[in-house]
Amino acid sequence: MVYYLMITSVERRVGSTRTSHRVEWLSDNGSAYIARQTAQTAAALGLTLLFTPVRSSQSNGMSGSFVKTLKRDYASIHILPDTDTILALLPDWMKEQSRSVASAPPTARSDRDGNAFLRCP
Repeated sequence: MVYYLMITSVERRVGSTRTSHRVEWLSDNGSAYIARQTAQTAAALGLTLLFTPVRSSQSNGMSGSFVKTLKRDYASIHILPDTDTILALLPDWMKEQSRSVASAPPTARSDRDGNAFLRCP
């Protein structure tokens, strides 16, 4: 039920059932994501549906980057004895990551750009 995920995400992120401006929702081309009900729900919420090309290395890179960010910023600083501990902490990590991305100014540099900018010549 992708449309339910969309509704929940928008409500949690913006505090209402509609975004104040168009927001892009990137997903793969799975049948649940391209269904008519999903498209109608996205439009009602203020989401623009975008799809990755089939077998896209770009989409693999985006998810890989997200996983690396979670590992670097969250997993590396916690004691994680088992899977249950990770699963219990994951929602808070994702909420914090979402909050930090949402509060970043549009001109913020990526970690790579920022690190290059800070290096001495």
